[in-house]
Amino acid sequence: MERNIQKPRKKKHTIILAQFTRALNTRTYFEFESVSKAMGGICKMFEEKLQILNPQRNNIVYNIRELFVYIDQLEDLGALVYEEARGAYVPYDKQWVKQRVEKHLRDIGQR
Repeated sequence: MERNIQKPRKKKHTIILAQFTRALNTRTYFEFESVSKAMGGICKMFEEKLQILNPQRNNIVYNIRELFVYIDQLEDLGALVYEEARGAYVPYDKQWVKQRVEKHLRDIGQR
């Protein structure tokens, strides 16, 4: 009997850098223990905004297109992902974040 054994993926500490509007005082960061948790955090930010905009609704539903509109309207969004082999954080832009959010949502949809 053949078995495909995969090594567990190492968690890569990830920092999300966000600026919500042009005002510099809206700059902030969020730390996560992995890229996947960081992408979940971005989804949660959007869900919280939807709840603020729709306080009368108990159930918030959205699609990937709406999430991407939210990401695009942010003044700035990026990620710093720790790469152990380099011993440094590697920067990624908004487009990379969108690709990883989409992958994250596909992955959790398959569970």
